[in-house]
Amino acid sequence: DDTSGREKLVAAGFDPDDVHTARCGAMPINWSGDWRNVTPMAYFASVGDVPMCRYLYHVRGATTRTAADEDIADRAWLGGKVWWYPMYAAIEKRQPEAAIWLFLHGASGEASIHTDSDEPSPLDICFCSLREPARRNAKHMVDLARWFILNGAIDKVPGEID
Repeated sequence: DDTSGREKLVAAGFDPDDVHTARCGAMPINWSGDWRNVTPMAYFASVGDVPMCRYLYHVRGATTRTAADEDIADRAWLGGKVWWYPMYAAIEKRQPEAAIWLFLHGASGEASIHTDSDEPSPLDICFCSLREPARRNAKHMVDLARWFILNGAIDKVPGEID
């Protein structure tokens, strides 16, 4: 419902009237001491809150892709601060259910992109789980990599065999 969705947005530090702007919010995502600006979709995907992702997408019109579908080269930077798009946030925080939901709702092309030369793609992160079997959801992440590939994440042209 809209009231509880708006309350969750406020509790996470987002403006309930703007579901498109990336920001740190009251509960920013902290990876390795580096605070990341994220959109509400990226934040809720990173914590595995798929019902909230559904609300943002279906009720509020939020995108499952980047804040404004910028060019790939611009995805790593927004307003001079680093941020991660929803698929990357879900994968980095080991949320396979959220990643599959994003893939099925418009973010299929984002499973294998790199934001810049230093960051791995979400698919790369899934495969890295092979080297980190003790990490949370490691087996699920490898299964997710297989699912991504079988569902076209690395196709040059969706639906075509090269």
